[in-house]
Amino acid sequence: MKRAKFEISLNRSIISSIIIAVAVNINIMADTTASNSLFEHLKTLSDKEQADTLKKTILKNIFKDPKTTFINVRKFSTLSAVAEDSTLLCQSNYWTGMIYEMFGDFEKAIEYDFKSLEIAGRINNKKLMAISLNNIGLVYSYQEEYREKALKYFRQYLSISLENKFDKDIMGAYLNIAMVYQNMQQYDSSEHYYQHVYTVATTLNDKRHLALAYSGLASNESAKNNDVLFLQYARKAIAIYLEGGYLFELSALYYDISIWYKNHKQQDSALYYSYKMLDIANEFDLTTYKINAFKNISQIYEMKGDFKTAYVYLNDYLKLKDSTNYRETKENLARLQTIYEVELKDKEIENLTIAENLQSRKEQLYLMLILVMIIISAIVSYSVQMKRKKDKQVNQQKLLVHLKEKELAGLELEKSKANEKELETQLAFKTRQLTTHALSMMQKNKLMQELSASIQQVSKYAKNDQKDEIRKMRQQIKRSMNVSKDWDLFKMYFEQVNKDFFTQLTAKAPNLSTNDLRLSALLKLNMNIKEAASVFNVEPASVKSARYRLRKKLKLDQEEDLYVYMREI
Repeated sequence: MKRAKFEISLNRSIISSIIIAVAVNINIMADTTASNSLFEHLKTLSDKEQADTLKKTILKNIFKDPKTTFINVRKFSTLSAVAEDSTLLCQSNYWTGMIYEMFGDFEKAIEYDFKSLEIAGRINNKKLMAISLNNIGLVYSYQEEYREKALKYFRQYLSISLENKFDKDIMGAYLNIAMVYQNMQQYDSSEHYYQHVYTVATTLNDKRHLALAYSGLASNESAKNNDVLFLQYARKAIAIYLEGGYLFELSALYYDISIWYKNHKQQDSALYYSYKMLDIANEFDLTTYKINAFKNISQIYEMKGDFKTAYVYLNDYLKLKDSTNYRETKENLARLQTIYEVELKDKEIENLTIAENLQSRKEQLYLMLILVMIIISAIVSYSVQMKRKKDKQVNQQKLLVHLKEKELAGLELEKSKANEKELETQLAFKTRQLTTHALSMMQKNKLMQELSASIQQVSKYAKNDQKDEIRKMRQQIKRSMNVSKDWDLFKMYFEQVNKDFFTQLTAKAPNLSTNDLRLSALLKLNMNIKEAASVFNVEPASVKSARYRLRKKLKLDQEEDLYVYMREI
């Protein structure tokens, strides 16, 4: 329970921190030229005008489109108007730090935040120092192991803000310190600073910060399982958020309240606030909030026993979560970072060249170029000679390989012909075996039939004591005409010559019987009705009927030849 509440508080803290950073650092400017034509527009402006235009665009879009803004900040940092103005240079660095922070690259974010702090301290600009300290504290606050460092920089941020009476920054510092203590589960310290936010916000009649204070106090009371105070503070915050139209902040509070009701087994109330949060998330296209809302609603329906609806929202949660392509963001960040660092290095080299003795650098460059040209000429000459030698060796090797391949191809052809001839010989032998066996079956059955008929004639004139012996003889003859054993051997020979015949036939007509398959094999061998009757030891009329039934099972038209059909399989 405590762990779940701690994670909720941490998510809310990060979101609220971003909100505070926006309030402290960003002033929204008027709309400018569309981003795809911005750089073309900049070409028509002076260096100072370019800096002003880019600054407005950066302030307007840094949170809407950080990736594009990163390109604009890089361009901004290369302008001479920025390099000559420490204030603008400081802003360039803390904007870069903020974007790296949003991309989750905290190491780079800290690097640029400290650069901005160093410049702000050098020019003694208290406002920029406060902003830089706040940004450093925010980056550390997102990492659990650095929260003590976060408190250190937030307190410095608070100290400068109090000293210079930066009222908004004072509330922002108190709020950030309170949230860090909240994430560290030091709720008494957290409440102390939230009360400071409440006091300053009440004095300044700042409704937004007052609501943020109530929201923070509500989270603390929820973590301490103080249900009454949690609901009191939450309702006060909701009323102010709704009155002021602070829907972004309200969505985070709705999430906390929904979790509280869910943990207290009040599923209907939990669903109500989850759907409220989802409505705001959809209105402002807040992907993270949508993901949390879908997951929470799914869990609540599961608690209610409505597994069908729970599955629907769980599916929405998984699809939205999978669609968030973090890898692409990291790859673009790495690409942009590389471009930025390369151009920054070029700028440093350019400034160094201007500062040094140009004539001396030119002479060194000329000597270096001559040396490089000599080395290149030598390398080219050596490379040409080596290439010619190598080409000659390669051509010789190709000729040898070609002759070898030709020889091997001849051997392979002879081997292939020998194999083919052997296969033909084996097939002819197996075909003879099959034909011989089929004829043997016919002759044996014909002989047995004639013998049986002769015994039948003799039995008419036999004495009574001889008739039992004659009957036994006829039964023995009948057993010898049983085709089952002969069929097994016949089938073996047949399948050696006609592979997959029975498999393909049963695929076309799965309902074929064993007798149907036997008859099909004899038809494949082009046996007529009388020959087939002899093999099966039946009357020709029976074979004719069997052929008719087989045609029906194979769904053949009257004009289709059964022999042709079997030969084509």
